[in-house]
Amino acid sequence: MKIPARDAEAADAAQLKRSILKAAFEGRLVSQAATDEPARALLARLAVDHSEAPSQRALRNSAGSKELAIQ
Repeated sequence: MKIPARDAEAADAAQLKRSILKAAFEGRLVSQAATDEPARALLARLAVDHSEAPSQRALRNSAGSKELAIQ
């Protein structure tokens, strides 16, 4: 037997989760830094990345992961 109060709490929690996810996808949870890359630039870079030969991608990705590890 379900308790009505718990059902209401579960519904409230589900609604809160949806609200938080919506705000996150809209970029309203954190302020954007001036140094952040615009989404359009990121998408363009990803398109170029996927158009390259797999060997070129692997070389660039391995170099990028070393740079991240150093920082």
